[in-house]
Amino acid sequence: MHKKRILIFQHLRIEHPGIFREFFKEDDFEVVTIELDEGESIPDLNEFDALWVMGGPMDVWQEDKYPWLIDEKAAIRKAVRDLKMPYVGICLGHQLLADALGGEVGPGDKTEVGIMQIHKTDAGKQSPFLNHMSDTMNCLQWHAAEVKAAPAGMDVLVSSKVCGIQSLSKGSQVFTTQYHQEIIDSTVSDWSDIPAYKKALEKTLGKNAAAKLEKEALEYMNEFNKIARQLYENWKSVVFLINMCDDMNNVQSPCLRNCCLNENDICLGCFRSLSEILVWGQANSDERNAILLNAKERAEAADSRYP
Repeated sequence: MHKKRILIFQHLRIEHPGIFREFFKEDDFEVVTIELDEGESIPDLNEFDALWVMGGPMDVWQEDKYPWLIDEKAAIRKAVRDLKMPYVGICLGHQLLADALGGEVGPGDKTEVGIMQIHKTDAGKQSPFLNHMSDTMNCLQWHAAEVKAAPAGMDVLVSSKVCGIQSLSKGSQVFTTQYHQEIIDSTVSDWSDIPAYKKALEKTLGKNAAAKLEKEALEYMNEFNKIARQLYENWKSVVFLINMCDDMNNVQSPCLRNCCLNENDICLGCFRSLSEILVWGQANSDERNAILLNAKERAEAADSRYP
């Protein structure tokens, strides 16, 4: 199998994938980070296996102030619509995905900042991205804008009392969150030094709120990191293993990411169902070899049906 390459769009150096960077390193994924706010150019998307888009203090409608947002949105559209590239968006990355694909993003009715609860929707309870995760979870919120209307074809997986669209997905390809589960010990301290973030923090929680929020976040950090780990394992299994046949020698499968999933979530080329894919994450080497063999046999059978 070829080494997975992850492309990351950042809008501020200190707003990075956080603990997910450790997970990427564990899996020996090659990570290429583009600092769009510093004028770095977007590379050829065809050279990457997934696109992650992080948060930032700007808003999606501020194209006059941040003209590189225009090219970024175009790249997101190309990645998701044309290349069927796996996409993860966090905070601003969640909003950019919605805006780029025809949804609506605007100022929220109320700023969400602090440790808050989110709740799975009915769709979220069925989503493999949120498998083995509680229906109600704690998370860090830090945003004033929100997705007002989801793009056509997107499912809403998570909501909160204040913001109805906290997470979006499309099949096995797209997963986004308004909330933050990537945080590490230094996150609150780092972000509270950003003027726009500090203003929102103190407006919502009062003066000297940074120290209080940092203390509270550290108390929840083990919980946050466990949730992040589960989310990552779910994402990795769903996104990459559904396309496993692409990495098998001499197997031509109709499976191209989520393209061959029918209404029953059956993948004709790789695995019988998304639930079977998730077994991979818990399997030992012998079990994985058996899954691969089974998948190859089904792929060959599918090829005979779909020449």
